[in-house]
Amino acid sequence: MSETIYVLVPLDRHLRGMPRYSLGVNSRRTSEFLRLRHRNAWPGIRGSLLSLTERLEKGGGAGASCEVALSDEDVSILDDVADALDDECESLFRETCRR
Repeated sequence: MSETIYVLVPLDRHLRGMPRYSLGVNSRRTSEFLRLRHRNAWPGIRGSLLSLTERLEKGGGAGASCEVALSDEDVSILDDVADALDDECESLFRETCRR
């Protein structure tokens, strides 16, 4: 779970208006992907993502030994974040191939 937090924390900070640089994670593009995917439900999804990140930071963050129970909604959010990262990787690959 600790690897997950390295993706969620920069995204969380971006959504809170506290940008944080993270090598390999473009929080702006990731949040844009999620916002487009969940146009009608964005405020709720955003809130759930912030809540999930907070719980993971407190209970299962980097170096923590306790586990955090994940709901179906949490897993769905993590799947969406994974899709956003996949999209980012595909974009970077296409850009690299054009050069």
